[in-house]
Amino acid sequence: MTRPRTRHDGWTAASQLRFLEALARTRSVSRAARAAGMSRESAYRLRKREPRGLFAAIWESAMGAGRTHLTRAEIDEGHRRAIAAACAVEARAPTAALAARSTS
Repeated sequence: MTRPRTRHDGWTAASQLRFLEALARTRSVSRAARAAGMSRESAYRLRKREPRGLFAAIWESAMGAGRTHLTRAEIDEGHRRAIAAACAVEARAPTAALAARSTS
């Protein structure tokens, strides 16, 4: 079994998910970073590194007006992408993988 990779900055897929879930609950970057065991500053650096990435998109969604939590679908999609990224596997929807196999 492959161990999840830790990024050079210390953010693992699991710590990103903990951060985003806590951010959705608290809407506080400081509290969310503490919950993930990371610094507030490193969270901002991670978001800035890929401003159009999934981490930044879920962050914005979690902090959006009137939003106090992520939907189950958003969390599930985040888990799927984080696991795929940690395993260095291309994240593809199951239907796309099936379609690719059937056309080969």
